[in-house]
Amino acid sequence: MINLLVGSLAIILGGTSVLAGTSALPEQVPDGPPLPAIMHKDSAEVDNGAGQNSSVRATEQKSVGGVPVLISKPGVVNPNTRLVVLYHGFGPPENPRALAEVLRLEEMDAILAFVNLPMVADRMPAGGRDELLRVQKEDFVNGFFFRSISGATGELPQIVKELNATYHLDADKGIGLFGFSAGGAAALLALIESDVPIRGGGDRKRPDERDAERRELAAQAQTSVRMGQCFEEGGQSLRCGTPSR
Repeated sequence: MINLLVGSLAIILGGTSVLAGTSALPEQVPDGPPLPAIMHKDSAEVDNGAGQNSSVRATEQKSVGGVPVLISKPGVVNPNTRLVVLYHGFGPPENPRALAEVLRLEEMDAILAFVNLPMVADRMPAGGRDELLRVQKEDFVNGFFFRSISGATGELPQIVKELNATYHLDADKGIGLFGFSAGGAAALLALIESDVPIRGGGDRKRPDERDAERRELAAQAQTSVRMGQCFEEGGQSLRCGTPSR
């Protein structure tokens, strides 16, 4: 159940909520080079990636509510244009730029907001990588993992509010939400705690069916969070589960 949250891929697009894939917990003390940072740009650029609409999309780095966000937007934006918020993981793709390059969503008629998770990439704590490693050693689950994803959930309303205002979007249409790995956990937590309307275009399901799916997904995420908080360092037992042998 811990891996359900940590290694999750959460997608809330097109009216569908998906939780897929599990992976092992990321290493608490990586021995590799420092985590890559976002490539900042002073002005917007044309995205030359694949896709017939890519030539009319613009990519720009912005600070939204004090949070680094990589924006990819179509050439024409109107109130009907959708907003999709995307979260990267702790491992590759480990920053907004890397996630954007992997997903290649140029064909989407939507504003894509790739948000930098707290405590990683361009948002490392004061003290840099050394402080990040110290926090991971001291309390990986609550001090690092949960602190990062809960911080992202707390920032989501302000990010959405500012982007809706900047691009004159219809806030009532709600947003699409995507998360990979740790970012998937942030997306699931947003379903539980955030008041931001998370909807998909072209959803033909009845409201009661959508609500039932959301409640089931939220219950799974809550269970994972509770078990993660009970996780003992070393992974030998769960204080709220089966006793150690």
